[in-house]
Amino acid sequence: MLAQLSLRNFGFLAMGFIATISGCSREKTERIPLDLVYSTNQQGELQEVPWIDDLTKLTTDSQNGASNTFLVEGKDIRGAIKATREVVFGFGRADELALTMRDENRKIWMVVFFGFHASNPIRWRIDSVHESPTRVRINYSLPERPFAQTLDMHPYYVWVPLRNLKEGKLALEIADVQTGEIVLMRQVTVRESKNSRQ
Repeated sequence: MLAQLSLRNFGFLAMGFIATISGCSREKTERIPLDLVYSTNQQGELQEVPWIDDLTKLTTDSQNGASNTFLVEGKDIRGAIKATREVVFGFGRADELALTMRDENRKIWMVVFFGFHASNPIRWRIDSVHESPTRVRINYSLPERPFAQTLDMHPYYVWVPLRNLKEGKLALEIADVQTGEIVLMRQVTVRESKNSRQ
């Protein structure tokens, strides 16, 4: 089970049993290839995250183990990591995303922080990611607990580039494929900023 997160300054965030995976809507969804997804979990089919200064500060200055998910804007993964740090440390909103970049430069990312755990073996494994006009769902699984594991406390972050994002309400969902439950959900409002920039 993902760790519980305080609701203060983070808008609507639901934990625990929300719905079953089979209970999702019938709207058209697209599967996002895993080789487009960035992660710190060292999962082979995912993209490796560059350990830039913003990521180092994000993972060392914030030792909160609470799980979280939100949207950020960034031209590339480096920009997404920087924007993630701003949200985590209270300089950005998690319940709303104001789009500031023009369309040709715009890339929106779904960010998920699962928590801290040993780096080996992988604790949270990403199985699939699905996107529709009103929701994005990350399906994960928990491998069986091993007899031995590393003694470090490794941060498990995931960044998913979204392709069909429009203004309006978007549900971000984290689903456990083994139990069939959505264990974490946030509704985010996406809007155009009055000060869009290049």
